[in-house]
Amino acid sequence: MKFEPTFTMLDVDREIDRIVEKSEEFILKKLFTIGEKCVNYARSNHAYLDDTGNLTSSIGYAVYRDGKRIGVSASEIRGLSVLMLEELQGINKNTKLINQTNVVLEKIKTNTDRI
Repeated sequence: MKFEPTFTMLDVDREIDRIVEKSEEFILKKLFTIGEKCVNYARSNHAYLDDTGNLTSSIGYAVYRDGKRIGVSASEIRGLSVLMLEELQGINKNTKLINQTNVVLEKIKTNTDRI
């Protein structure tokens, strides 16, 4: 009795790739979960004097894959959001200043044309 496969080697390669991808996703999710748990533990169980709160707020983690950072702790994301918001507010202030300067320059140009 002869057995004939109903699949090709390409099918086998695809299935292996799918399993590897699912495994990597699972591992990454676990790394993020472990990271958050470690951050929470470190913040709630510190045995050091933290007068300003800077030490506690600096606790965080990052997950790297193939040398590239693919994720950071949630608190770091919030911190980055605050920094980005401050930067955007600075950009808005600069934009307003530029617009005001353009209005003044336009008035000067208009008055100069009349002379």
